[in-house]
Amino acid sequence: MIRISAANAAGIGPVQTGARISIAEFRAINAGTALPSAITENAAPQRKAKTTRRQSPEEDLHRECVAWAELHQHVYPVLRWLVHVPNGGKRSAGEGGKLKAMGAKKGFPDLFIPHKSGRWAGFVMELKSPTGQPTTEQRDWLNMFDDQGYLVSVGRSLEFFVAKINEYLKG
Repeated sequence: MIRISAANAAGIGPVQTGARISIAEFRAINAGTALPSAITENAAPQRKAKTTRRQSPEEDLHRECVAWAELHQHVYPVLRWLVHVPNGGKRSAGEGGKLKAMGAKKGFPDLFIPHKSGRWAGFVMELKSPTGQPTTEQRDWLNMFDDQGYLVSVGRSLEFFVAKINEYLKG
């Protein structure tokens, strides 16, 4: 499927071909446990990636989706516009006030592509754990983007994210 070097798998170099890798291969690379079957025999020794499981399944999913998108930017150049606006998270009152004064708004979606693709004005996804539910503010943002013609969804897995990205790319 994809020819990748150990440096590519360790995240220290660009992928050299225009092919996609499977989600299973991506997860193995991301976890540092395996390299894709298409690696050349003379590849440099593999550097094991650091993996840290957090107490937040949503954060793990978020990192996985962004890593998948970054790995596939060479295939889908529009993915370079995928962005996360860090509005959420735990912050001190002072830092929260500073961000609010700078225009941060509650509920802005986790992943955002402000680029037209066929019939879609852009792409928006709120990421949630298997049991998490969007807040009122998040639903308001999602509804607004839906009204503007964006592909809008609430994602709970990498597979769902990839399926929605493919739907967005097909326009």
